[in-house]
Amino acid sequence: MVDPRFRGIGLSSELVRCYLREPLTTHTESLAAMGCACPFLLAGGMQQLELPRSTRDERLLHDLRALGARPADLLGGARVIDHRSRHGRALRRALLRWAKASKATARGAEKRTTADLLSDAAGALRPTRLVYVHSVSIGSVQPHGEGNR
Repeated sequence: MVDPRFRGIGLSSELVRCYLREPLTTHTESLAAMGCACPFLLAGGMQQLELPRSTRDERLLHDLRALGARPADLLGGARVIDHRSRHGRALRRALLRWAKASKATARGAEKRTTADLLSDAAGALRPTRLVYVHSVSIGSVQPHGEGNR
């Protein structure tokens, strides 16, 4: 974490670069919830990869499109209320199918409110899911501490 007074001057990127010059491990990875808005890991020398969506998430996206909804519509507001009033049963059916397709959300799915299921689904269907990776080439730079014992 960088103190807010020192943000915007490249300090985060420099911290990443410093670590990657002498990493503790051969492979380094990082998740970034705000990677699109704050690309300091990319600027620091890591490679950005977009994680693929799960089969259940793709199915829910398909079902939402069939109802005329977009993932952003799940976040609330008038469009959600409109979709729930016009497509309530179909929307709940799609959300339950999505919830039951994973152990993480299956338990008690039938008892949960549609609003709760919508909230869970909105989090899962965020626009981009990014991961950042970096690997030390074998024979180039050894991770810090390896081979020095």
